[in-house]
Amino acid sequence: MQVADLERSLGFYEELLGFKRALETGHPPRLAETVALSATGKAPYQLLLTERAQARPKPPRTTGLYHLAIRYPDRRALARAFARLATDPALAPVAQAISRFTPLTGDGDRAETELARWCPAAVKGGAQGCVGVAWIGGLGVAAKCWTGESAPAAAAAAIALRRLGILSDHGWEMLAGVVRPVVTGGGRPVGHLEVLEDGP
Repeated sequence: MQVADLERSLGFYEELLGFKRALETGHPPRLAETVALSATGKAPYQLLLTERAQARPKPPRTTGLYHLAIRYPDRRALARAFARLATDPALAPVAQAISRFTPLTGDGDRAETELARWCPAAVKGGAQGCVGVAWIGGLGVAAKCWTGESAPAAAAAAIALRRLGILSDHGWEMLAGVVRPVVTGGGRPVGHLEVLEDGP
């Protein structure tokens, strides 16, 4: 990605999002400086920033980068990122926007949107069955369904929030359809999904 001010951009990606420098190039005259970033500070790189003084932001409604997905190495790292979203004052506007407008940051019919209605948190579903929760009290929760489906991940996140004492009794009752989602076959309900726990 081309940026006009590399240090300013690095401040955002390193300080706010937690990326680490994995590779830097020097800049001989007339050559741009480039920095590769990753979650671990090692390859593989997730982001490449190149400084170009003439780089300008794209005007609205034109081509350019409109979506950036960040892959974390594991659920624990994703949960830490959501905990930071809940506690870092610089990220407060993002957490508030996700919390207030969850149906606009994802599909309004998904299970994580229903979870956000009954939990005082910023809840965001992601690709491949990931759900992250930034509880306003400063806790991050992440759940992943290895089949890539979001409903089981949302169910696991709801159960974790209940066990942590974050979901009220009323909220828990209202989330019955998230905690035990209906399984269909041939277009008809044939059962319910049950979350089984195999660890502490």
